Amino acid sequence: CSSDLLLPDHFEVGRPDRSNLTPDYQTNMLKTWVWLSQEPCAIPPGATHNVGACALLIDRTAKKVLLVVPKNRQEAYNLPGGNFDLTKDRIPRDTAVRETLEETGMKISKETQEAGFISGLVEFPKNQMAKAINFTHAFFVDGQSQQPLQPDEGEIHSAQWIKISDVLASNGTLNGKKLSKEISSAVRVALKDSGFHPVVKDRKSTRLNSSHQIIS
Repeated sequence: CSSDLLLPDHFEVGRPDRSNLTPDYQTNMLKTWVWLSQEPCAIPPGATHNVGACALLIDRTAKKVLLVVPKNRQEAYNLPGGNFDLTKDRIPRDTAVRETLEETGMKISKETQEAGFISGLVEFPKNQMAKAINFTHAFFVDGQSQQPLQPDEGEIHSAQWIKISDVLASNGTLNGKKLSKEISSAVRVALKDSGFHPVVKDRKSTRLNSSHQIIS
């Protein structure tokens, strides 16, 4: 996307279906964007939210969870994930599965996908350019943590299986890196079937944790 091109001749703020002028809530500015790729636009017409999904892969046999360290944020652990792509994904779960394969080389079987469920949801009302919603999909991949990982060299600094006990015992940091409470909370929900728990975050967002499969 780019904001360095000619502006359209007509704007309606807050109506992305009628113009491409949108508010950047982090800089308090209005910006315009244009799809520059030769590929079909991956943003649905009239989109009002940025939707993403990440995968929480848990090996209950080895008692480990898969975490990645992005190259552009090497001070923190994250879950493999990214933005919903209209040209590739049918539902957000597909996003989580696709991004896991792209970022770690880990393929999630169809059977495991269908048995997966949402263990976390984070909403960022003040996200840059558009309000953001991110789903955390939990998948049990028992016995598969021994498989070699193939991190995307262009995007991922490292991918590794971390002990579940270390994740749950972390208090915002693990091995000298940041580890968000959303990750440890999603692990807890996935393992304990604790249902929905709305939590208001300091960054003006709301988290809803669920162990129920609401997307299949």
